[in-house]
Amino acid sequence: MPHIQNPLTVLRKLLGFPYIGEEDAAQHQAVPSLLYVKKADGTFEPVGAENPVAVSLTNRTVTGAAETLTVDNTVGGKALASIPADATGAMITLDGGDIRALWTGGAPTATDGHLVMFGDTIMLMTRADLLAFRAIRTTATNGTLTITYYR
Repeated sequence: MPHIQNPLTVLRKLLGFPYIGEEDAAQHQAVPSLLYVKKADGTFEPVGAENPVAVSLTNRTVTGAAETLTVDNTVGGKALASIPADATGAMITLDGGDIRALWTGGAPTATDGHLVMFGDTIMLMTRADLLAFRAIRTTATNGTLTITYYR
């Protein structure tokens, strides 16, 4: 009976992903990367010290405006109160009680919307998201949003 290889083993060999302990063409012991970059020739190269990947979290600048918003149980949710005229996005962090949030134009409820928990961060990427954002608390404890606006 022929030996049947694991599909992941076959894929690894086809793409050239190394196992721990294997040596590459230069006889260096390979350490697998969790992130690979597809090269122009269709092969994949592991990210590492000799093949770094530049990462940009944002190409936006801070508007200089920020606000703190208490999220209570207001029906329909609380909106962002002080959106600067030139703002096109925001980073929002939550302290205090958990909330539910929507930025689709709908109204969140204590059981409907994205659950945001203490310490979580929301990134709003467009002005439309800023204008549509609504949040409501999910428990008896109010949440406090800290908002930094970007342009």
